[in-house]
Amino acid sequence: MYVNPRPDVKSTHAFDRCEYSACAMTKSVEEADVLFFNAARMRDFTLPPRRANQIWVMYSREPPDLHSFDDLDREDLLNQVNFSRMVLSDSTWQNLYGHLKRRPLPKKDYSG
Repeated sequence: MYVNPRPDVKSTHAFDRCEYSACAMTKSVEEADVLFFNAARMRDFTLPPRRANQIWVMYSREPPDLHSFDDLDREDLLNQVNFSRMVLSDSTWQNLYGHLKRRPLPKKDYSG
């Protein structure tokens, strides 16, 4: 469950390739096995009560030098997040916008 997504994000997912039989998106924090928190939207956000064995994932596609990441320096987040999905190379899952590919130089004819 996406707890605090951007307002324009529709958090619907198809789980047709899930290796487990009971994969589904829920809107209930109490029912969810995994909660995703948008790291760039934590200002004035109150964390929900955490259910035993619930997994918390902090995610963002933004660079970590944004001022909004200052809002992650909170006592209530200390030792709460299990995994991260960010652009940082030391994240659990690195979340990139894209990648660079080497391509051959174009052949140009300057004799003409």
